[in-house]
Amino acid sequence: MRPRLKPSLIALDLDHTTLTSERIPHPANLEAIKRAQAAGVRVVLASGRIGTSMQPFAEMLGVTGAMICCNGAQVLDANGEELVAHLMDPEVLHRVVEYAVPAGIHVNVYTRTELLFLDRTPWAEEYARRLVTLSPRFTTVEEAKQHEILKVSIVDSAEAIQLHVQVLVPTIPPELALPTESEKEYLEFMHPLANKGNGLRRLAEELGIPQERTAAIGDYLNDLEMIQWAGVSGAVANGAEAVRAIANVVAPTNDEGGVAWFIDWLLSPKPSSPGERRPSA
Repeated sequence: MRPRLKPSLIALDLDHTTLTSERIPHPANLEAIKRAQAAGVRVVLASGRIGTSMQPFAEMLGVTGAMICCNGAQVLDANGEELVAHLMDPEVLHRVVEYAVPAGIHVNVYTRTELLFLDRTPWAEEYARRLVTLSPRFTTVEEAKQHEILKVSIVDSAEAIQLHVQVLVPTIPPELALPTESEKEYLEFMHPLANKGNGLRRLAEELGIPQERTAAIGDYLNDLEMIQWAGVSGAVANGAEAVRAIANVVAPTNDEGGVAWFIDWLLSPKPSSPGERRPSA
């Protein structure tokens, strides 16, 4: 077994990873983040949310500064300056709207600073409730098209989302946008270069941190590229099987303080080998 390198940079997914199922920070995670920072480790958030929605959580967690936003479509440095902005081709919004709006399917449009709702669908209230830190703005399709867009998503039941994956995704060429899912009810489209793995890579370059000194933890499909790229990776036990399968370690669930366990595991001097799994209870 080879010793595990102490990371210099740890990226944390927010929803269902650092946040509990109630979408609040787990108390154990707050303390573990402080321990990591005291050990000289930079801790950053990497989320499908836009920066204005992430910032209140960053302040709660004590990790204000650099952020990987909107699944890597935007990366901000420690001063809040934009390092990366992968803007979407307007044709993607056109195709999603053409598919979703006539059927009454909820559509979200993410700009640098706002979340736009295109209609008062049955999902509008529930999605707004899940946001916690951001109030969406209702607008028209025509007005939404005037914005520079980071992400477009549709929201529906988990079963319906899998149907949309089969029907909608093939209509959008991969050179225009690639799909991902951040929760079972969300199908999201971003610029082909926009993912959390590329975001973490760009941020590490900016900070002068080598790949082998990076770490990341997440739970769902929009975390896959980040889990793959990080020098050491973790998945919370409530995460998707695809994420747990490729992570170096599976931590306890988000409601059990899995991020705290992952951070302490990273900081521990104990030697380890790739493929270590979740600790026994």
